[in-house]
Amino acid sequence: MIKGRLEKLMKMLMEQASYVSKMIELCLVTINDKQDNSKEIKAYEEKVNELENKLEEECIYTIALNQPEASNLRTIVAIMKTNVNLERLGDLAEKISSSTNKIMNQPIFNEIQDVEKIGRETKKIVDNVISAISQMDPDLANKVREDDDIVDYLNRKIINDLLKLDYSEYSLSELFHVVRISRAFERIADLATNIAEDTIYASSGTQVKHGADLEEENE
Repeated sequence: MIKGRLEKLMKMLMEQASYVSKMIELCLVTINDKQDNSKEIKAYEEKVNELENKLEEECIYTIALNQPEASNLRTIVAIMKTNVNLERLGDLAEKISSSTNKIMNQPIFNEIQDVEKIGRETKKIVDNVISAISQMDPDLANKVREDDDIVDYLNRKIINDLLKLDYSEYSLSELFHVVRISRAFERIADLATNIAEDTIYASSGTQVKHGADLEEENE
């Protein structure tokens, strides 16, 4: 019975994850093609929010009904935490969409070449972490943790490049929205890293958060 419940929870989680991945992909389309996709992104965000509530209820029901232990309990907890993080990813994608629409036709948008790159790297991290948790693959989850450094670097580079610009040529609003976009992508990668760490714990019993490397003694 518990196996069937876990399969149902994972199926719901993957549906939610697919919506988030599409939201980020639409953000990249907006950046690359200067195309307003805000309505579609908003529609996906509403689906993510609806699924978050349903999945939380299903997780709680599964724990109450089956009283799982060890690896099964870790899997459910990982699904619950990922559920929350995916909802946050959706919120951040909507922020990126909003800010991109405000400046995509402004001169500053052509000055910061790494905005598209940080988006592309972030999308890759998100897709990898979705695969990692669906397969309970600790190796792929570890790769996500490593790739987060690339996004951190690009975020710092974008901010440094902004500091080199002649501020008299751009409005404060333009500068703010570039920072907001970059920071949102960086935050998405951070949340994906959190999902990766929860995946490692669920699949192997090894706690890697905050530099820890402790395996559960009672499996």
